[in-house]
Amino acid sequence: MRVTNNMLVNKFSRSINSAASNMDAISEQVYTGMKFSKASQDTAGALKAFKVRRSMSRTEQYRNNIRDIQGTYDEIESALMGISDIITQAKDSLIQAATGTMSEENRLVTANIIKSLQDQIFKLGNTNFAGKYIFGGPNTVSTPFTIVSGKLLYNGEDMDNSTVSTDQIYADIGLGIAFDVSGQPLAHSALPVGIPGSQILGYGIDENGFSNNIYNLFSQIVTSLQNNDMSQMEQYLQKLSQKSDTILVEVAGIGERCSFIDFLDDRLSLDELNLKKKQNAVESVDEAEAIMHYKMTEMTYKAALQMGSKMLELSLLDFLR
Repeated sequence: MRVTNNMLVNKFSRSINSAASNMDAISEQVYTGMKFSKASQDTAGALKAFKVRRSMSRTEQYRNNIRDIQGTYDEIESALMGISDIITQAKDSLIQAATGTMSEENRLVTANIIKSLQDQIFKLGNTNFAGKYIFGGPNTVSTPFTIVSGKLLYNGEDMDNSTVSTDQIYADIGLGIAFDVSGQPLAHSALPVGIPGSQILGYGIDENGFSNNIYNLFSQIVTSLQNNDMSQMEQYLQKLSQKSDTILVEVAGIGERCSFIDFLDDRLSLDELNLKKKQNAVESVDEAEAIMHYKMTEMTYKAALQMGSKMLELSLLDFLR
């Protein structure tokens, strides 16, 4: 077979273009620090990178959820401690009012104090944090507690009823969220974002006719003081002590949850670090190795140009000089 000049030129041109393309690809690796910029360059590597990035995205979302919960829990704890302090103030005022030496006028003053404390409880029940009502349960966009015709309502439900919604919302924090047959997240697979206000303030009436709801109980106390009726002060004090204990139990529960999510955040932080290492191994190039490879490719490319200029007639490749 006769090798013509055109055949030499075409083959040399293809080889030079291939070498230039290879050098350009290596140059891009050096510049970007990435092994590939398109999936077609390394299909297997791109698939691994996609899986790693998907895991990183999920981990980042879990940590974002945890940070949101941590902020909410801090606000809940502050509100609960505020309610606990209010109950303590109410108990102190009632103890003073129960003494036989306090006049009817002074008891009216105490009634006004209790009424003022009641208003504070109402405001704390409607605490808003970062645009969301922390005691609203599933309702985070509108005030959960309202007063209609003197009655306290929670998301439209009368707090004197024996059954009031205690639904809450949950966040996925990487525990493998699962649901029961009714569509509610299982307790071990997700974390409640807040505490329903109905659970905090209480609902229903006990067997003695006293309200289980702190706000409504204050209303009963105010009415007794205004009527100068001290016959039930002891029962009121016992009831307030019970509600105070309930609040402190909720505070302890928040503390336990905070400890758990701190532990979980540390674990996710470690997972995130390991995923970044894995991503670096899959996607990133060794800078020194990439530069060395580029220099070798560049040297090969230049040598090929010089070789080609000697192999072919000068009239055809004169532009190479």
